[in-house]
This record gives sequence, structure tokens and C-alpha cells, in this order.
Amino acid sequence: MNRALLLEKELSISKLTRLLRPRSIAVVGASERDGSFGRRLWTAVTGGRFPGNVYPINPRYETFAGRQCYPSVAALPAPADLVAFAVSDDLIESALEEAVAAGCGAAAIFGRAYEHSGDLPSKSERLGAIARAARIPVCGNNCMGFVNFVDGLKVSGNPPPVPDQAGTVGLVSHSGSTWSGLVGNQRQLLYNYAVSAGQEIATTMADYIDYLLDQPETRVIGCVMETVRDPEGFLAAAERADARGIPLVVLKLGRSERGRAMALAHSGALAGSESAYAAVFERRNVVRVTTPDELTDTLELFACPRRPHAPGVGIVTDSGGERELIVDIASDIELPLAELADETIATLNAALDPGMSPVNPVDSYGDGRTLLRESLTALSQDPNVGIVALATNLVHGRPYLHAATAAIESVFQATSKPTLVFGNLHATISRDAATHLRSQGIPVLMGMTALLAMKHLGAWQRHRDMRIETGPPAKPTVPVIDIATLRARSDVALAPKDAFSLLEAYGIPTARSAYVANRQDCIRAAGELGYPVVLKTASAAVLHKSE
Repeated sequence: MNRALLLEKELSISKLTRLLRPRSIAVVGASERDGSFGRRLWTAVTGGRFPGNVYPINPRYETFAGRQCYPSVAALPAPADLVAFAVSDDLIESALEEAVAAGCGAAAIFGRAYEHSGDLPSKSERLGAIARAARIPVCGNNCMGFVNFVDGLKVSGNPPPVPDQAGTVGLVSHSGSTWSGLVGNQRQLLYNYAVSAGQEIATTMADYIDYLLDQPETRVIGCVMETVRDPEGFLAAAERADARGIPLVVLKLGRSERGRAMALAHSGALAGSESAYAAVFERRNVVRVTTPDELTDTLELFACPRRPHAPGVGIVTDSGGERELIVDIASDIELPLAELADETIATLNAALDPGMSPVNPVDSYGDGRTLLRESLTALSQDPNVGIVALATNLVHGRPYLHAATAAIESVFQATSKPTLVFGNLHATISRDAATHLRSQGIPVLMGMTALLAMKHLGAWQRHRDMRIETGPPAKPTVPVIDIATLRARSDVALAPKDAFSLLEAYGIPTARSAYVANRQDCIRAAGELGYPVVLKTASAAVLHKSE
């Protein structure tokens, strides 16, 4: 990254601090009316540990909640770092202009910015233009706001009731409802910052990722994504995340044709080509998940700092039937179950009851003895095992529960390998037992999505190891086509010459070729290339070139 771009990124992150870690906040539209958004927003902002000044703005009050109330942001004793707007859509444009003129540093806009006229540019676009001209970050519009758990600050009119405790997971979501569910989870998945980004009129997911990468608490970043509005910024952020060893886990919405249409209706987002996202994510080592449960299991596993140094997964169960199910699903998703070393097999043969098979997954329950610790210890010492897992349902109140938790705690303390528990049915897991294990640093995953989470951890680490050995992905050396023009003409296919040039710029091998305009040049080029050759048309009107 050249110096100019580096300075621009540092400036952007500094400005984002005024949004996510403000020193002062103005709540425009603070209201005493019960149930109003202005009342809920004020209560949330002032209800935590935030140490800075919070100013109520409303011309109808002289005092509000025991504080001086100001008629406008211009009347504040000093410009506020952050202005949070609890005003109607018909007032928001002038309110933002007033805040910019007063020198405020950032804004949170929650409303849809809806207008009946259908004018172009739309109100959202006009708001974005105001913010970009002033170079201030904006959370929203059409968002739920954000929670800064580090400083105990909730900038949201509808924050989930969550404990005041900071964690190691960063979250950015285009879906407000999904954001609420993830933030309000009951599995002790703790965040440092959780942002509902909305329509990203001025500040994009890439900007938030960049900011989160620089926070000392961040171990993993989760994203609920409809679209990428800043492709270059996102690619750079993903590259930076991989270089720093901070996993980026994305739940991509709008994968299907109907889903893409709904994304456009929901927030105006162009969800984009499924195959393009898949290719970009794979190349940049972005972990892709398909459900919120898979996302939370994966985030919890990655939030544990341990990383596997062998590809295989070793699993101990207490059920023959559930072992079969684990093997079936592992086969479906291509989860690499470790081939046990001869020494491990001998150790298991000596420990297990007669007739029990020393194979992975290990069914440790034979003649009623609890052999979890012995089995887990053997797997944890196997050089082919990179991840150690106990598969048990942790049924609340069951006497066996204590033996299971004691076994996994003992092994976790004795090894440096990722060590976890997962239930085959998430509804059976004892909350008390899970809370206790998590307090020791042991991930407790909530169902068979745990197998996907373990696959993601292994694949991510293998990509990281390859990066260390071979260096970062190749980048194009020179611009070969005008990408901006290409995006503007999305209905036009790339000319073959441009397509081959683009592939070659990224180091992708292509067949030797030549472009000719007449019979004589064709014969000469064939001789230079060497027979046999294939003749295809380069006409833009014919997509299937062999025809």
C-alpha cells in the first residue's frame, strides 16, 4: 500500500473512532414521550458506562432528564463527536446538513429515509452525498445502530438486553434483525463492537472491518452481508485480515435468484454473482457460512486463540448411533477425520472395554464405565489430530454431566490443541455446564454445525500455512481493462482479448492465442502458434465462440 493510501486509511480509521468511540454524543429528537424512539434512544445511550457528555437536542424542552436541553446542535458548547438522529424521514436531510455545518464528527441515522416523490437522486443518496462531502462516517441509514462493549455504549433505539461485558468478536451486519439476534444471543458469545451497518450511505462494511482489525481485543470478525458496496476496500480489508491472522467469517445473503431480488427490495443492495463471491472468498481466505447457527458456532470456535497444526479432527463420543451420524455428516461435508497413529490405537485398545473399536470417532461407552478422559487424552496426543472434540449432549441434571465436563477440562489444560465440546442436539445442552466450560476458555458448540465450524478452522489454518510458505496472493501488475466502465456496462460480455488479458494479469495460465482479421493473417498465426490449432470467432455478437 503506497503512502497516500496508507495515510487515507489511517485518517478513515481515526474518523471512525468518532463514530464508534465518541467523546461526546448529541441525541437529536430526544423525547420524554413514553415508547417514542427518541426516548428509547436516549435511555440506551445514557444507560451504560459511557463516560463522555451526552447532549439532548430538542427545541421543545429547556431541560431534559435533569440536563440542559439545546434547541439545535449549533447551540452546543462544542461540536459533538457523534450525532444520533431520532427525527422523522422528512426532517433528516436538513438535520444532517445542520450537524455538518456545526462541525459534528459522525452520525447515526436509523430511519429508512423514505420519500413519496421518487425523486432522483433518492433521499438516501442525497444523505450520502452530504456525508461524503463533509468526510464524516455515518452508521446507516436504515439500521439498528451499534453497541460498543469496550466502553459500555449502546447507540440504538432497540438494543438487545445484553450483559455489560466486552469480548473478542467483532460483528458487522446488513440485517438489523439478525444483528439483534446475534448480539442478544444466550450462549455467552461476546463482542467488542457490534455494528448494524444498514444501507451504508457513507461508511461501508470494509471500513468497519478495517477499524475492527486495529482493535486489540479483536480475534475474529463476523459479517452478515447482502452486498459489497466497496469492492476494492473489501478486498484490501480481507487481505489485511488474512495477513494479520484474524479470521473473517461471512454469512452471505441473497445467494439465490429470489434472494437477490429480495435484497434489492430490502435495502437497494445488488447481491451480486454467487460464483464471483465464492471465488473471492476462497482466494482471500474468507470463511463462508450459510446459516446464523453455523455463523455463531464458527465465531465461538475462532474466538478461542488456539489453532490446529495438523489437518485431522479427533472426536470422542458416548453413543454408537451418534457416532454413525457424525461420520455420515463428516463425509457429506468432507471434514477430515484423523487416521489414528498405531501408538494411539494401542493406547485405546488397552483402555476401552473388550470388543470396543479403537477408531475415530471413538465410542467410549462400553460396559458402563466412563472412559471419556482416557479416550480424549489418547486423541490429544496423536500427531495426526489437530482438533480434539467431545461429542456429548450435556443433558442438564444428568449425573454423567460432571464426568463429561471434568474430562474435557482435564484434556484442555493438558494440550495446546483446539479442544471443544459439541452437542448433537443444541436444545439439550445444559446452560450451566456450557457457561462453566466457556469460562475456562473451552468452546461449547451447539449442534452438528460444529462439524462445519471445525472444517472451517482447519481449512482457514491450511490457507494461512500456505500463505506463510508461498506469500500473499498475486495481484495484477498493470490495469488491463477499465473496470469502472465494465461495471457500468454489466450487460456486455468481456471481449475475448480483454478476458485473456485479465486472467494473465492475475497469473492464471491461458492457451497461446492470436487475434487476426483475414485469411492470410490466420494462416500465418497458425504456423507461429504450432498445429493443431482451434479457430473461434471474436465477435461480440456471438457469446459461444466455438459456434
